[in-house]
Amino acid sequence: MFVIPCKYSKEKSQIKECVESIHYHHPEEKIVVVDSVSDDLSYIEEISKIPNVIIFNKPNENYIVGALWKVYETFPDEHHYVLIHDSMIINKSLTKFLQDDQTYSFLYFIQEPQLRDQPVIDRFVGPNYIHTPGYPMVGVFGTACILKNNLMKKFIKNNLHKSFLPTNKDECMVSERAMGVLFSLEGINFIKNSVEQKNILEHWSYTHPMKFEYITKTIKQRQ
Repeated sequence: MFVIPCKYSKEKSQIKECVESIHYHHPEEKIVVVDSVSDDLSYIEEISKIPNVIIFNKPNENYIVGALWKVYETFPDEHHYVLIHDSMIINKSLTKFLQDDQTYSFLYFIQEPQLRDQPVIDRFVGPNYIHTPGYPMVGVFGTACILKNNLMKKFIKNNLHKSFLPTNKDECMVSERAMGVLFSLEGINFIKNSVEQKNILEHWSYTHPMKFEYITKTIKQRQ
């Protein structure tokens, strides 16, 4: 199952291209689009025509991670949940990453911890995970990742669906670090287990799409 949160605008969303690219490479996969309180819902009719697309009718105000929790609540028995952005295009089949029980980031970043982020990270990861800040901090870019059911069940058991809920753009950015903390505490080496095996900061561009082997990501600078 692919999960795509969508904050649609004609100028800044690539939702149609994103969904079409998934369907092209994974024609049997469910594709769940979760609207993130878009002012313009005109896109829904068009993408609904693409096979296996499910339009999630529960508005999501908690950014990328919020979409994941909402979808899991309705579809708790999927083997995998591929969480991507509506500004990501799939270039190549991801099947090799979907067949096992391992978790993968798409891209990662490494940076010095920001002390101002720590209270938000502590709130997100909740009382069941104890995090001690350290250097370097490794983040999951955009919280885009491939999660398997075994880890999702553990996250739900630890009530992350109640605590890991970004409410603004700044908290959404901190959620990248929080996801990295959670993966690390679960013993997941998501640098090694990275689809692209690349540090996004070494390839960053606001001006043109960043094309990798498996995905192409365009920075849209939305709120």
